[in-house]
Amino acid sequence: MNNNDPVDREIGRRTRRSLLVGGLASVAGFSGWRWLATRPQEDGLAWPLRRVLGFNEEIARQHFSHERGATQFPLDQAVKN
Repeated sequence: MNNNDPVDREIGRRTRRSLLVGGLASVAGFSGWRWLATRPQEDGLAWPLRRVLGFNEEIARQHFSHERGATQFPLDQAVKN
């Protein structure tokens, strides 16, 4: 490996940067997991997860409500064979 070669210098620089970014991402992921694991429970689940489930439930209730059903037509408008 020739340290004067621009390609070799670029490879070394990118390798160090990738290692640093990977290490920071690992620390951030672990920290987030630890934070989530130490949150108080609501109904047997950490409160941030419970809030997300509640939000998803509200969206599902609005989207799949009876008011949003398919249009129903009278039987006399049905196509006859």
